[in-house]
Amino acid sequence: MTAKKTPQATIETFAALFAGRTDARGDMDGGCIREVVDLDTYRRHLDGEESLGLYSTQDGNRVVWACTDHDGGDGDLDDALRVRDALTLAGATAYVERSREKGYHVWVFFAEPVAAAWVRVLLGNALERAGLPSTTERFPKQDRLEDTTEGLGNYLNLPYCGPCADGRRAMLDPKTSAPLSLRAFLKLAQRSDPNAITLDGAKAPGPTPVPGSAEGGADGGSGLVRAAEATCPYWTEGRRHALGLGLCGAAAKVGLPLAWAQQLISRLVAECGDDNDRKDCSRDTYRRLLKGQTVKGYTALTELLPREAADTIMDALKAAHAPDTMRQVDAIRLEKGGSHVKSRNASEAIEAGLRESGKLFHTADESPTFYYQDAESREVVDLRGGDFAGLIVRRFGVNPAEKLFPYLRHYLEAVVRTEPPVPVYRSYLFTDDGVLYIHAGPGLVLALNGETIESERNGDNVLFVGSGLGLKSTPKPRGGDCIKRIAGDVSFDAGLISERHQRVLFEYMVRALPFLDRIPVRPIPVFVGTKGSGKTLAQRRILKMYLGPDADVSTLETRRDAEVAAANTYAMALDNLDDAPRWVNDWMATTSTGVRIPRRELYTNNQQEVLSPKCWLLVNARTPNSYARSLTLAGALSGWAPGWQA
Repeated sequence: MTAKKTPQATIETFAALFAGRTDARGDMDGGCIREVVDLDTYRRHLDGEESLGLYSTQDGNRVVWACTDHDGGDGDLDDALRVRDALTLAGATAYVERSREKGYHVWVFFAEPVAAAWVRVLLGNALERAGLPSTTERFPKQDRLEDTTEGLGNYLNLPYCGPCADGRRAMLDPKTSAPLSLRAFLKLAQRSDPNAITLDGAKAPGPTPVPGSAEGGADGGSGLVRAAEATCPYWTEGRRHALGLGLCGAAAKVGLPLAWAQQLISRLVAECGDDNDRKDCSRDTYRRLLKGQTVKGYTALTELLPREAADTIMDALKAAHAPDTMRQVDAIRLEKGGSHVKSRNASEAIEAGLRESGKLFHTADESPTFYYQDAESREVVDLRGGDFAGLIVRRFGVNPAEKLFPYLRHYLEAVVRTEPPVPVYRSYLFTDDGVLYIHAGPGLVLALNGETIESERNGDNVLFVGSGLGLKSTPKPRGGDCIKRIAGDVSFDAGLISERHQRVLFEYMVRALPFLDRIPVRPIPVFVGTKGSGKTLAQRRILKMYLGPDADVSTLETRRDAEVAAANTYAMALDNLDDAPRWVNDWMATTSTGVRIPRRELYTNNQQEVLSPKCWLLVNARTPNSYARSLTLAGALSGWAPGWQA
C-alpha cells in the first residue's frame, strides 16, 4: 500500500511557519548534518521518511519561532499549559505539542524575525509566571550565535513527522487537548505580532495593544519595528537615556499611546543591549506633555542622530496609528489621583466605547452570564472568556495581566446586571409561526420555514451565544439523508437490546445533538468493539458533519481541560476510555446532567468562574464497563457510500 504524500501547499505552509537555518540540520542521534534545508527536506519530514531537527536562530541572531521543552515528569502537561497561559497573558499565541517521548513542547510563532535575546526574555518571564524553574529548556538557547562553538546554536525536532497516529509529535487542540491533524493545526496556527507582546508579562509598566489590527491601523506593527531598527545602531552607552526621552517625546507628539512608546523602549533594551529598562523615559515624558510642559521630540532626535536617521524614525512612528479609544484610556492612566479612581474612570470610558460599537447584556439564568456583541460582525463573546480579553487589548490597550482588567470586568458585570436580561439560545429556536432558527457559526443564523433556508445575521430575529454548529445550507445533500447513511453504515450486535433498537437509538441521538436545550439530562452512548472495528471513525463522522471538517475525537489529559472543553462545544467524542483516568466517570456524569461547575480562576486567589457544560458525550471502548448514565452500543462500521468518507 502506497503511503499518502503530503500536498505541496501543505509543505510550503509548514516550512514558512517553522523556518530556520537553511545550511544545516540536526539528526535524531544528536548530530549535526551540514547540508541545504529546502522544501524537499520538509517533505521528507512530513512524509515520515526522515525527521527534521531545525536550528532556529538565523542570520542577525533572529528567530521566527520559539519553544519551551517540558520533560520533567507526570505534571508535564500542566506545566506546559501554565506556560501557554502565561504567554497568552503576555499577548502571544502559543501552542502545546505532545513530544516524541513523554513530554510536551510549547511553541510561539512570530509574524516577523525577532531578536533571540528578546525571545529568551519573553520565555524566561513566562516560565517564572508559570512557577517553573529558569533551568527549563527554551529555544533558542543562546542570545547570539557568536557565543556558540560552531555558530549554529541548538536544534529542535519538529512536530508532524509522518502520520502521528499515536498522538505524539502533534499539536494539541487549545480547548480539548486532543491531538490535531497537520491540516487542522496549519488552519488554526497564528503568528504573534512582537509589538503586541508585553515583554515582562504581569510586571509590564502598561498595556500592549495590537498594532496592525483593524483598530490599531494597518501599518502600526511594521511602523514600530522600523523605528526600533533605525534607532538600534545609535543606542549606545552615554546616549541611551537622552535618546529614549527623544523617542518617547516624538511618539507622544505624533499621537501614539503610552503603551506603544513603552513597547518601543523595551524592544530597544532587549535587542540592543542595556542593563537599564528605561521605564521612566516614557511615563515621565507623557506626563510632562499632558501637563502642557515642553517636551522634545524630533528636535532631540536631530541633536543626537544624523538627520536621515531622525527622519526615518519619524516616518516610522507616524505610520503606527492607534485608535482614539486607546489614547483616551492612556490619558486617564496619566491623570492625578488614586488607582481606584483611575480604574473607575477608565472602566467608564471603555464601557462607553463598547456600547458605541455593540451591546452589553446578560442572560436570565439564576447565575447570569455576561456578554458583548459586536454590531458589525455580530459575534458574541463572554466577558469571562479569552476572546473578550483579546478585544479589550486591541481596542483599548488594557492587558489581562494588569490590575485594571479584573476591575473592568467586574465593573461591566455590575452595570449590566441592573438592566433587563436578554433571552439567548445556544443552538436552535423553533418559533410559534413554524420557523426553525439554527446557530450556524459566529454571527450567522439559518432560518428554515419548511420550504426555504435563509441566512440571517445573529440578533436580527433571535440571539445565539456560543460557537455555533458550523453548518452549511445544503437542502439536498449528495447521496441523501446524511444521518441515515451514518446509522446505516454501522453493524450492531444484539446485546441487552436488539440490533434494531440500537440503530434507532443511535439515529435518535445523532439527530438530537443540536437540540441540547430540550434534553437537560443526556445518556452517554458508549461504542464498544474490538480494535479496528471503526468505533473512532463512526464518532469522527458525526463530529465532522455537525462541527466542521477539523473536528476530531479527543483524549483526556486533565479534568480542568475536560471541563472547559465541555462548556464550549456541543459534542465531544472520547477515544479509548479503557485507559481513562479515574476522575473521568464522575466528570462524565456531571457533564451529562449539565451541573454548573465553580472553579478558581487562573492566577487569582479568591475569584471564581462558573462553567455550564451543555455537551453531548460520545465514548468508545474495547470492553463494556459500568459508566454512569451510559448506553452501550456494540458493533462495527461496515462501510460507507462513495462521497461520504470522513
